[in-house]
This record gives sequence, C-alpha cells and structure tokens, in this order.
Amino acid sequence: MPTRVKVVFKIALFAITGLFIFSPAAKAQSVMINEVLINGPGGCDGACMPNTEEWIELYNPTCSPVDISCYRISDGDFAITIPSGSVIPAQGYFLIGSTNSPVGTAVLDLNIGTCGCTNGPVNEIGVFGNSNEQLVLTNATGTILNAIMWGTGQGLPATVPASAVGTCAATTVNLPVAASPTYENIGAAGSGGCTKARSTDGSLTWTERCTTAITPRASNNTGPAPVVTVLPATAAVCQGQSVSLTASGSFTNFSWSPAAGLSSVTGSIVAATPTVTTTYTVHGVTSAGCLSGTFATSTITVQQADNANFTYGAASFCKSAANPVATAAPGVTGTFSGTANGPVSPPGLILNSTTGEINLGLSATGSYTITFTTSGSCSAQSTQTVSIVAPASACFSYPAQSYCQNGTNPSPTSCTGTGFGTFSSQAGLSFNSTTGVINLASSLPGTYRVYNTIAASGPCAAVVDSVEVEILPVPAVPVATSNSPVCSGSTLQLSIANPDALASYAWTGPGTPAFSSTAQNPSVTNAQTNNSGIYSVTATVG
Repeated sequence: MPTRVKVVFKIALFAITGLFIFSPAAKAQSVMINEVLINGPGGCDGACMPNTEEWIELYNPTCSPVDISCYRISDGDFAITIPSGSVIPAQGYFLIGSTNSPVGTAVLDLNIGTCGCTNGPVNEIGVFGNSNEQLVLTNATGTILNAIMWGTGQGLPATVPASAVGTCAATTVNLPVAASPTYENIGAAGSGGCTKARSTDGSLTWTERCTTAITPRASNNTGPAPVVTVLPATAAVCQGQSVSLTASGSFTNFSWSPAAGLSSVTGSIVAATPTVTTTYTVHGVTSAGCLSGTFATSTITVQQADNANFTYGAASFCKSAANPVATAAPGVTGTFSGTANGPVSPPGLILNSTTGEINLGLSATGSYTITFTTSGSCSAQSTQTVSIVAPASACFSYPAQSYCQNGTNPSPTSCTGTGFGTFSSQAGLSFNSTTGVINLASSLPGTYRVYNTIAASGPCAAVVDSVEVEILPVPAVPVATSNSPVCSGSTLQLSIANPDALASYAWTGPGTPAFSSTAQNPSVTNAQTNNSGIYSVTATVG
C-alpha cells in the first residue's frame, strides 16, 4: 500500500456565525480541516493511476462566508493553492479531490487534476502516508489556520513551494516540527476506504467513518438537525392587542424578525403587537451564535376595530324638540350609555341603550357625554357630548281682560318670571312692544289679541303666547229725565235722554224701600210721597 495519497477539500452551506477554538494550542479558527480520506479504498490505493483517490474537506464554522482565495494546503511534499474567488459559505464546506476521489454524489469544489493549482503533476504530488502524515492549512498570508497529523507525522519540519495560481503569487508553505502544539493528533490512519472526521463539525474529537458514514461535503453531525417550532402558528388579534409567541427547539437562543411590533427580537418568548397583519419568522441561534438553517413562522392577523363612530346630527337639543336618535355606521350594533358633565336635576338623561334615542321631554337639562360601545369581536368605543336646553317660556297675562279707556294702563306679568320678548297686536291698540304696557287712553275701543314672541335661541325655536284684551270706550254722561211731577198713585217714568248702546245703567232713588233699577228707562208705579226726591243714574260700559 503506498505511503502517500492525493488530497481533496470539500465545503457545504449550512447555518451561520461563530468562532470555534479547536486546536491543541486553543487557537481560534475561521476555516478548518473537517474530514480526510487518508487510506484509499482497497484494490485501488496505490494501484490506481494517478494516485488521486484521497480527498480533503474544509469547514467554515463561522456565521459569515469566508473568502479562501490563495489559501494553501500541504503535507510536506506537495502543496495546493486554492484559486482566487473561492468562498466557503457560512457553516459550509469546501471539497478538494480529483476525478478518482470516491465522493459519491458530492460535487468537488476544487479538482486538483484540472485546476493547475498544485506544485507538480497530479500523479506526482504524492499520496498520504497511511501511518504517519500531516496536513497544514494556511491562509493567504501564510498563517497556519489548522494543522492535523496522524501517527507521528512525517518529514517534519518541511518547507514546500506553492505554485502561483491566477492572482495568487508563488510562495512557500512552512510545516513546523511534529512536537509543535500546532498539530491536532487525530490518531492512526485507520482502515482502507475509511475517513478520519471530526465527530461533529468543528469539534476537537475525531472518529473513523466508513461506508455510508462518510460525509464528503456534508455535515459530520449525526442525528436530525434541530428544528425550530413556534406557537401559535396563526393567531388573530384586535388592533392594539398582543399575543405571546413561543419558540422551541434545541438552540441556545432564538432570533425573530421583523422587529416591528415585537417586545424583543431574541428569546424563546416574545410579545407581538403588530399594527397590520404580519408574518413573524424565528430562527434558532446555535452555540456559535449562528442562525439555524431551519425556521418557523407565525402569522398574526390584525383585525380592525369596529367603527364606533356615531352622530346625533347636532350637539345641543331643545327640550321641547323631537327626540333625536343616534346614527351609527351601517351594520354596527352596540350599547349606548350616558353620564352627566356636572350636576343635573333628576332624573338626568333618559336614553335608549339600544338605539341611543334621547327622551328630551323626560330628561333634565344639562350637558351629557354619551358613549357607544360596539358589540363586535373587536369592540371599540366613541363618545359624543350633547346638551339639553330648556325652551324659553312666552306665557304672560294682564291683570284683567277688559279695560276702560280712562283706566290705569295695565302691565303684563310673565308666568315664569323669565322676562318677555317682543309684543305685537292689531292696529288700534297702543302698547309698548318691549314692556307690553297698554296705553288705554291712546287705544281705540275694541277687542285685541296681544302676542309675546321670544326669538329662537340655540337649539330652541321661537316661542309665542297670546292673550285677548278688550278696550272699552268711556260712556257718555247720562242725561236723566222724568215725567215729574206726578200725582200720588200715578206712575213716575224715568228715562235717559242720551242712551249709549254699549252702556249699562244703574238707577237709585228715594222710597221705602229705596228705589233701584238697572233698566235704562225704569218706572215707579203707584208713586207715593215717599218716592219724592232725587234720582241718580250711573252709566257703565263693559
């Protein structure tokens, strides 16, 4: 079995960031050797030409892609220069080998048989020593990133020329002595056709893998990758409400996005208060600080609050007006309630809780706040302030209904003591339009209707009240006449020489009993001497 074998690297895409310390010198690495086919398959190792069946896999344990342009790998005899433009994805792999490498369905990232990036012909750059050998990985500046050995190593220290490739200049790779703590000793080479691999990607322990356990350009980790789950997967909330989101999985932390509406973007439990329907995504965070390749989502549907707007069409109402009914948005139902904005008389506000109708006649005057609370799944409230105003009273009266022209001018009296508006009446009546006082002497006799009109004020319309008054003329001074003198036992006839059709008369005179009559022209029958004397008559109009 040959003592040397060809080498190939592999890389794969996986999770994310992190910095691992895995060399005996506790040196932080960004890229490392992760798996190596040291001992070629039986029946081919050393017999297949060219001797290029071995391969090497590199691994990037960080959470960001790493540019490995001009990185070099050497075993002390040959050197491979990784061409410019080569990148290992975050937590991914880079596989180096040749056409003869038994990598199954894996795809080589670098074929040393065709790349022109070795320091000699492919079949002459040597094969790995199955018992004692080493591999050293350096970056573009020659710094050793990772070095492994099996057995005791071979031919160390060594200086190996590395060819110029593209923009990568020619250089040398220096391998330190085997006693250096730079090397990880991965044990013996193992069986033919088996690889030496880190037990998990990036770990410090190595294991032998054979047949289906070999993982070129794939994760060394065994078992299923941890999965992120989130509860609830869907939820519906009203605008302004929150829902608790809980992530689970074998991770050290969790990362949430987008941040809008979240109480935190990290942690297993967060509160989501989105303003619009939002799908939140949660990734697991590995111990290296990388986001997991798997994720879960939770869609929070934001339901709009009910439209609680309503109106009465006005802000104030006259107590004597028709009852106003609230108008809400079409299809929206709920409950109306009211509170007084300050002291009001009992019974306060009389309100229909279903329709919002205000019973103005039964409600006390004052200011009220009316609240409408909708009955939908996302209930909302709105308020309106309304005022109930008492209408003015135009009620009034005069001391009497009829007045003589020569009487004392009458003044009106308010029924409620609240004052007057403007007085008016028909022509012929003389009065003060502000005070309502009637000037009897200046008024013509007749019957009049006097109106007290109080103008509209605020929500209350104008009000009017009226009363009827009669102005009576001053009667003429009656001229009394008689047929006196008369003989005893005859009839004494009394009469008015100037009768007034509107007047009534009252006569008085002597006699036993004394004479009195309301006739216009009375008489005294069977007059006696005791009926002699002075007779008086009074004319009254009204």
